[in-house]
Amino acid sequence: MNHSLSPDEQRMGWRILAINTTAFTICFAAWMMNGVLITFLVDNGTFSWDSSEMGWLIGIPVLTGAIFRLPLGIATDKWGGRIVFGLLLFVVAVPMYLVSYCNTYWQFVVAGLGFGLCGASFAVGIAYTSVWFPSHRQGIALGIFGAGNAGAALTSLGARLTCSIGSLPMAKTVKVGEPSQKFTLLYWLSPAYSFC
Repeated sequence: MNHSLSPDEQRMGWRILAINTTAFTICFAAWMMNGVLITFLVDNGTFSWDSSEMGWLIGIPVLTGAIFRLPLGIATDKWGGRIVFGLLLFVVAVPMYLVSYCNTYWQFVVAGLGFGLCGASFAVGIAYTSVWFPSHRQGIALGIFGAGNAGAALTSLGARLTCSIGSLPMAKTVKVGEPSQKFTLLYWLSPAYSFC
């Protein structure tokens, strides 16, 4: 099926790859942001959680991301990556915004569950990217898409600096939700592949 892509569809495939990789980078940055944020808030005395509580708060998004990869991958095969990735970006923007209102341990636990959905973006992006490329080009396309893991590095480098130069509300308000909403719009405006 992928071998019969027209030149226009092939160009669209590269465009979709660029959009997917950027969205995946944003998702991975958001996924790791929770751990950086929790550590920052404890290190600066905003909350006095013990190491066990911090371990749960940092681990919940990782666990949620791992658990939801399979169902979201299946959903991508069924409904298409444009719809699933767009909805995922929209849904994860909600807990990223609401974390600025969290004041208790359990509120951060619930927000962490939402952050974890960002980790499942890998399965969505892999499934959606691969339909745009013939099998002999999927390796390079998926390798480029995998570079979105750099989002974790971006968070590690930039999040602490952003939190430290801002006030406490800025430290608690993770501004990843806004790019997620913009990419949701981009996904819904991009052309759909007939398979998706």
